[in-house]
Amino acid sequence: MSRMLALAFHASVVTVLFPRTVSESPNAVRELAGRAARLSTLVTALAGLGVVTLGPQLLALLYGSEYRGASPVLRVLIIEVVLSGAALVLSQAFMALERPGVVTALQIAGLLLTVPLMLFLVPRFGIWELESHFFSLQLCD
Repeated sequence: MSRMLALAFHASVVTVLFPRTVSESPNAVRELAGRAARLSTLVTALAGLGVVTLGPQLLALLYGSEYRGASPVLRVLIIEVVLSGAALVLSQAFMALERPGVVTALQIAGLLLTVPLMLFLVPRFGIWELESHFFSLQLCD
């Protein structure tokens, strides 16, 4: 369900943004990419809030009642879609300015961090404990 948000919003923006910015000046590219990133991220985040709110019901409707328990994971995936989609839209500015090496270096750095952290954190904390720790609010006494 989280991937539907990525396809509906960020992927649509990327399809139009890159061809539009290729022949523009660097300032115009930055302005267009920034505006596109802000708007698409806002719309995706609002739609994501709707999916999170209706998550258990949507999971039960689409996949069956035994998937209701996956709603905490859905929240994490929605956050991931919003953030990675914003990065995808912003990366189009580097591509349009003929600097794909910057995007490649950032993706390699992300991969080099993600794989070891997942291998370390998921077995240690588990997916449910990690998610609940991440989203819990501790009030100070």
